[in-house]
Amino acid sequence: GGTWSALHTMILFSNDNVRDLKVTEIHYHPLPADSVSGNEIEFLELKNTGSLSINLSQAAFSKGITYTFPTGCVIDPNAFIVLASNKSEFIRRYAFLPFGEYDGQLDNSGERVTLLTAADDTIFSIQYDDTAPWPVAPDTGGYSLVPKEINPRGDQNDGSQWRSSYAVHGSPGRDDIVTAVE
Repeated sequence: GGTWSALHTMILFSNDNVRDLKVTEIHYHPLPADSVSGNEIEFLELKNTGSLSINLSQAAFSKGITYTFPTGCVIDPNAFIVLASNKSEFIRRYAFLPFGEYDGQLDNSGERVTLLTAADDTIFSIQYDDTAPWPVAPDTGGYSLVPKEINPRGDQNDGSQWRSSYAVHGSPGRDDIVTAVE
């Protein structure tokens, strides 16, 4: 009847193409660097494998690590986002700035890593491991876990879909070379 309520600011996102966001590298047990623990050089890499940009505004990791993407965060097609456990140590090893720094550590024995949208819908939830059928070199030799396909389509919870990175320390921010150490 003519009475108006106060205005409320709301940010709403509809992002049907989040299924194209894939984990393309997990470096959960890096080799130490001098006096720096390997835990300080961990990273997780995401890639938009689709043909449309993906809005990650306020998407958050709820298991494994803790990180919330800032409002306005968009990942373009074929682009990567690298999150590191320690930004300074990551820069020292890889000579580039990761997108962000997460809280917590990736478990060297494997664990579930879950990313949720701002509305708490699951984008992905991956349970990696350090025993077969998962490759074991990432747990012992400083390699990272990478999917067998450059743009993975299979079940990312299936260890047989993953392999060891081609090089020790992995390949953050780019596709890994297809041939790898198992």
